[in-house]
Amino acid sequence: MFQKNTFLTISQAAKKTDIPSHVLRFWEKNFFFLKPKKAEGGRRYYSTDDIEVVLLIERIISFLVEFLIIYLS
Repeated sequence: MFQKNTFLTISQAAKKTDIPSHVLRFWEKNFFFLKPKKAEGGRRYYSTDDIEVVLLIERIISFLVEFLIIYLS
């Protein structure tokens, strides 16, 4: 999907994954396994592995929401 050893800024990662930047920041704070690299100025750089983790989190959350909709119906 993405070239290996490529780093994306948070805005580029948001665009590629279709997940807003503020959600990526929230996930970064709440999921210990999502740790993009940060430059000295604090700018985030997402690796291909980070992008894969983001997409996995999105799939898991989608699955959980679907499950809850069915379960609570």
